[in-house]
Amino acid sequence: MTTDNRQNSQTITIELGPTFGSSPADVAQIRNSQVSWLGEMAEAEEPIFAIERPLEIAGVAASQSTQPHASSQPAPSMLTFVPAGEPTIRGIPPDVHVRSSLGMHGHMDMSVDSLSRSVLLTDIDERTLIDEIRTKVTVATDSLTALNRDLLVPELYESFDKTAATRATALLKENIRRHEREHVRCLLDPDTALWKEFELYVRSILIGAEEHTWTDLGFLDRLATLYATPSRFTVELLGRLAEDYTMADPTIQRAVESRVAAQRGSEATLWQFMKDHHIDLDRLEAMLRSPVGEQYCDLWLAYIIDELRAGNSLEEITAASFYRNCTPTATPYDAIVADSETRSMYVDLMRERLRGPVIEVVRLKRVEGTFTLERAWYSLNPNVANDDSLLAVRRTLFRRQFLSTFSAESGLGSLRAEREAGVERIIQDASLTDSSVFDISLPPSNHIAQCLPAACETAATTLLGPTASIEDLTAWLNEPQFELTE
Repeated sequence: MTTDNRQNSQTITIELGPTFGSSPADVAQIRNSQVSWLGEMAEAEEPIFAIERPLEIAGVAASQSTQPHASSQPAPSMLTFVPAGEPTIRGIPPDVHVRSSLGMHGHMDMSVDSLSRSVLLTDIDERTLIDEIRTKVTVATDSLTALNRDLLVPELYESFDKTAATRATALLKENIRRHEREHVRCLLDPDTALWKEFELYVRSILIGAEEHTWTDLGFLDRLATLYATPSRFTVELLGRLAEDYTMADPTIQRAVESRVAAQRGSEATLWQFMKDHHIDLDRLEAMLRSPVGEQYCDLWLAYIIDELRAGNSLEEITAASFYRNCTPTATPYDAIVADSETRSMYVDLMRERLRGPVIEVVRLKRVEGTFTLERAWYSLNPNVANDDSLLAVRRTLFRRQFLSTFSAESGLGSLRAEREAGVERIIQDASLTDSSVFDISLPPSNHIAQCLPAACETAATTLLGPTASIEDLTAWLNEPQFELTE
């Protein structure tokens, strides 16, 4: 989703994708499922706060997103809305800077967002949405065709009768939900998140909240290592392992699986590779969630793929051989990750020091015939007070702004993208020997330290206004009642 509420624009655009069918009714289902993605807050229905804004549909266009899509697929459609009234707030009122930040531009896919700690859902029936668009706005024929493609999965309706097509669509949606729930476990729930994601979250929040981290070169080294370690394919594979397309009618099952594969590009190639090698999927999941897998994510996955291609079995692939043959540039944290009591201690420490984590749930809804965009924030911290929850929201917003600048200025964003591309080549058939995913040099600690002031200054002025200083930012992140005045 891209929202842009700055002075010259009041346009809100929402990009459609393969997860558009995930319903907010499923938020409650996620809360009360075994995942309990809101932790001990699972039974709570009220967010810290929610901002609701009524919208009117304005148009449909092809997406201009730079986000990766399967190369054989056209870009997804993009719905354009304009505000139809003033926003309303329920819950604990956030300060003016938080409200402003939530109206700023930025891209969000229709899925769990690791860095923003967000998930976008909708409860609008697809046919109702298309009918609304037809009656309210003029849409070009090609745009309407694309919209039907993205929302109604037309090939299913063309291949089957209405009853079978409805069953196929329901199967597709249920597996989208399974997939996204697994992403919640991997990325957002501190009790189950991959260690790399958990630790990156903690360190990137501490950068803004505690000034002493700026001069701790060991701290910065570890931050760089975590940021430069890709997890895209590991997370997608774990999501795919949670899916289940088994049904009585194999024709429908194959059609839905074909639809999914067509939209997933290299992720589908990776899944097919595992099937071709007759991999024990339970054992594969255990390996991905082992201490070495939780730390090194796609780097460990690349090693597994290369070893399987060389004729070795999963049983023969060990953490010891990975460390010996690949020499990853990081100190193993195996003991911490493997010990449940130690891990729980770190989660509790994070909750106590950082007040979080918090999650933003963005919903596109229809309320009494009006589109409504809701941005609601929930705390995953079972013991946090109201003021502390608002601090946690501020810190998450800081993380969004800080990392976008820091990754570019430090070169870590390019490095991670380069590694991700290397892993993708290994998935497509390159050997680990010919890849450079391990043969890299992280920026030195002093370079990382030199990039911090600019990134934090940008975050300060973006979040608090053009006159804000880093001192103002630090106060805003640590003092609940602080509000910068002009």
